[in-house]
Amino acid sequence: MEIGVVSFFNVERGFGKIRSERYPTGVFVHYRDVLGDARILVHHEMVEFQVVQTEKGPKAKQVVRLTERYSGRIASFSKGYGYVRADQDGRLYFLHHSDVVGVGHKHIEPQFEVEFSPFESSQGIQAKEVVIRDTRPAWIQFAQFQDLGKSYQQLAEWAIPEDWNLGSEIPPEQSRLHNYLIHTFRQAQIQGQVRFGKSTDNVRIACFHTGLYTPDWHAIYGWFIPNSATRPDGAAYLKNPHWVFEKWVISGNRELQWLDRIPQAVKYLGNEVKIGGLSERDWQVDWKHLLDDRKERFPIMMQKMDRGARMEKIRLALEIARMWMARNPFSAVAQWYHGRFQWLLPACLEDPQQADLAFVLGYEQGDWQIQTVLPLESAYRNARLIAPVQADWLR
Repeated sequence: MEIGVVSFFNVERGFGKIRSERYPTGVFVHYRDVLGDARILVHHEMVEFQVVQTEKGPKAKQVVRLTERYSGRIASFSKGYGYVRADQDGRLYFLHHSDVVGVGHKHIEPQFEVEFSPFESSQGIQAKEVVIRDTRPAWIQFAQFQDLGKSYQQLAEWAIPEDWNLGSEIPPEQSRLHNYLIHTFRQAQIQGQVRFGKSTDNVRIACFHTGLYTPDWHAIYGWFIPNSATRPDGAAYLKNPHWVFEKWVISGNRELQWLDRIPQAVKYLGNEVKIGGLSERDWQVDWKHLLDDRKERFPIMMQKMDRGARMEKIRLALEIARMWMARNPFSAVAQWYHGRFQWLLPACLEDPQQADLAFVLGYEQGDWQIQTVLPLESAYRNARLIAPVQADWLR
């Protein structure tokens, strides 16, 4: 048996390398050869393993971890912390976002499958070195697509025309339509609007309302049938989707009668949503976040200014935003972000008639506050979750 250290491991593809004294350049390791429920190896983790020689070189077999790892699911998560329920003992382990492996923004939702190291401290049991087992969005976990680009193109052709930035030079996974469907489908799951039924041939079916309509205002639905494939292409250890996309259907189609209930379009805005703030003269401003944490989002000429000059430039842009709204109240655009309703306002920093960024106005602890700025593309994506974007400055 060899003892070594994991030099890297690709979570999405399920393989990596282990370095040891006898194999300083590394031994190939596949997730299937890791023993136990938790099979994703962590960088710098110590393991014990056997080595077999293959045509492609040495390969690790019978890999045993030297530290304990559990598998589980996110039980709850909000505002940067939550709990993981372990499969092994059913206990809840505290989770902080900083303990999730990876850099940058970490998208975490309840029911995500994870692997982690259990840790006990004076504050209780915690989950450390947490790896999200499946980072695919719910839309892709739910169904397999034979040709994603072709399916999206057909949907765009059926729907009221919008700029979904679909094209041969843009992968469908990077289109606005893909982003829209990811978030819409997730909300449909949360709101119980993915509906099921059986066809006249006794074939199970699933369906959801895309929130899109034909030019004559027929709703467009996504239609799915059971997936008979053994595994999705390139998915490594990831679970095979239970469904496969079959087609788009429109309201009035007789097949919709096979469902237990016709799915409704998802709703983002409830009666509890506060829609004031736009007439407020004294918005609070999170200056530290704007000036320090989001400095790189501003135009280059502003990044070169000192902090005081940047602040004055932002103050002027906020006054211009108020003037835009005085002229046209619909200059403010609603967006939905991480379960919250916010307003997007034009941030004109170089030309008073041209927005460079979008201010985000949100309701926080009893006050309306300018919370951050977004690139226009990001602002458009968030706004489109609610409705087609009509404001010229963002569209």
